[in-house]
Order: sequence, then C-alpha cells, then structure tokens
Amino acid sequence: MNGGVKDKTLGQGWHLISPFKKVVEYSVATEQAFLSKDKKEGSPDDDSFLIPSKDGKTLNVDLEFAYHFDNEQLPQTFTRFKGQKGKEIEQTFIKGKMKAYATEVSSKFSVLDIYGEKEVI
Repeated sequence: MNGGVKDKTLGQGWHLISPFKKVVEYSVATEQAFLSKDKKEGSPDDDSFLIPSKDGKTLNVDLEFAYHFDNEQLPQTFTRFKGQKGKEIEQTFIKGKMKAYATEVSSKFSVLDIYGEKEVI
C-alpha cells in the first residue's frame, strides 16, 4: 500500500504525509559516540576495549568518534539495516566497525608508538 522505500528523503520542516505511510526519522547532524569505561560518557557499562600492539602487548583504550548519516544515502541505509533507527545502527554496526578499525591500525604500531609523542597514528 505504501510502495516501499522511496529514493527521495524528506528535508527539514513540515510535510503532509498520508496516514497509511510510515516515516522513519534519522538525525543528519554530527553525532558523538563513545566507547569508554567512564559512565559519564553515556553508557552504564564499561565499553572500553583491548587493542593489540605490533610488539604483542594489549592495551585497554577508550575511543571517542563522530559520525553522521548522509542525507542522500538514507534510503539505502534504511534498506541495508532493515529499518533500524540511528542509535541502533550506532550500537550494532558503527561501534563494532570502529573497534575493528582501531584493532587493525594499532597492530601496526608498538606500544611506544601508540603512547609516544606522535601526533598522528
């Protein structure tokens, strides 16, 4: 009855929508996310995680990152994640990817490189 997912997103502001159609809202603002043991960062659990170093040591790290949903890609995002809301995507997909990226990058550096005075890793 509603014709499936539309390719065009609704912009900000008021829109008249048929009561037979479902609209899912996604924030397109930049969102801040944390993987931290600090309860003040948003999660009551310890979300810090272990990463390996090149020299075989493991480090417990907190990670803070920012992301946003691309307005033009929202129909594909909705389809790919089967209608999950933005925070659900953050919890189930984005945080997992960030952990994987951090693990991949950290394994190329020694503990001294990671904790040293390098400006960029």
